[in-house]
Amino acid sequence: MDTITIERLAAAVHKAYCVEYERQNGESYWRDEEYCELDEATKEFDRATVKAVFKEYNEILSEEREALRNHPSYARFRNTKTEPKKG
Repeated sequence: MDTITIERLAAAVHKAYCVEYERQNGESYWRDEEYCELDEATKEFDRATVKAVFKEYNEILSEEREALRNHPSYARFRNTKTEPKKG
């Protein structure tokens, strides 16, 4: 995942946190549209959150793919060669 994607997702994570904080506490949390103005420690926390979520998501996808590959109904597709139809 490239840096720009991580930054966009980190900004979205931070904004979601701010919205949820405000909803639960009835008071505003810093939610300036200029994410780049946040301190680096906060942005690094948001980046780490994004990376952790995607790491887990990729592991889940990998497990699901493996389960599909091992499913008995998938075996017939694994061993089948497709040949062009003869006219």
